Parts: sequence; C-alpha cells; structure tokens
Amino acid sequence: MHQSEHRLSWDSNPFRRDPVRAVLVVLILVVCSSLTVWWLGYGWPTLTLITLFVFSLRDFLLPSNMVVDGMGITLSAPLTGAKCWSWDEISGVEAGPRGLHLLLNNGTRRRIPQAPDLAALDELRLRVKEYLQGENAPE
Repeated sequence: MHQSEHRLSWDSNPFRRDPVRAVLVVLILVVCSSLTVWWLGYGWPTLTLITLFVFSLRDFLLPSNMVVDGMGITLSAPLTGAKCWSWDEISGVEAGPRGLHLLLNNGTRRRIPQAPDLAALDELRLRVKEYLQGENAPE
C-alpha cells in the first residue's frame, strides 16, 4: 500500500494472495474448457465460451490497482482499463462477505479490489468519508 497526505493506493492480486484457491480456479477453468471442447468440438462457439470463462475470472486472475485521491477513486485493471469515479458520483464504500463495494449515487454498486489489510480498509473508509464531507477537498 502506498500512502501520501492526499493519496492512498494499493495493488490487489487475489491469484497470488491465495495459492490454494488459485490452483482450484485454474483446475476448474481447465475442466470447464475441456468439457466445452469435448461437447462442442473445436470452433468459434468453443473459443467464445472459453474466452467468457477466462473473462469472468479476470478480477481473480489478474492484478488490479486502486487509487483514492482528491479527484475521486480510480480502478485500473487489465482487460477493462481504468475506471474513474469523481467524489460527486460516490456515496460510500461498504465491506461485505464478497469483498469491497463502491456505492454510487445512481444506486449501483461496483466491486473494488480488497484492501491489503484492515488498516488499509479503515484508511479507505476514512478517506471516503472525509472527501464526501468536504473535509479534505483538493486544492
């Protein structure tokens, strides 16, 4: 986790953090892909389904980066690029059994990478609260 006075950032890579789960996910991916090839044979439908399998697991398989600063929150991830939310769009952050969620004013929830530890999660909550209340407004 990298932290400065007005910036908090961290990298998240669940694949590296939990090697047992990583092996299980890869095995499931291989089994599902093999069954798809066996069932459909080789061709575009098979390639499409295998691509969907891999793409659906991208948050687990590929690393991502989270930045909280005076402009808002930015999530950078391979395959999906960078997504930015300004403080005007954010209503809060919530931790649940399936990870962290960014709560947006339009009523949607966006999954964000898990903080590396509880201290980082507390810091994220504090920063979001400060920015939303205008206590730490950017210069």
